[in-house]
Amino acid sequence: MSNYNTPYQAINCSFHDVLLEKATFGKVQNIQYMTPDQKKVVLDERIIDVYTKSGSEYMVLENRITIRLDHIIAVGDNKPNDFDDCEV
Repeated sequence: MSNYNTPYQAINCSFHDVLLEKATFGKVQNIQYMTPDQKKVVLDERIIDVYTKSGSEYMVLENRITIRLDHIIAVGDNKPNDFDDCEV
C-alpha cells in the first residue's frame, strides 16, 4: 500500500455503496485515481475488496493495487461528487 500522508476525508456513503456493489458484481471497471504523489492513474480493473483500516477506507483491485477511497476521481461513470450527502 502506498504511503498516504494526508488525513483521510470520508467519502459520500452513496458512492461507497456503489463501490461495494461494483466489487460484489466483479465486472472490470474504468478506475481513475490520484496517487499519494499526485499522479493521475487510469486503468481498467476489477474491484475485489473495500475495507476500513485505522480510520481510512480502501479498495483493493484484482492486480493487488490498494487505493485510498478519498483519492478516487471516478469508477466507471460514477464520481464521488455525483451523490447527495447521506443522512445520518
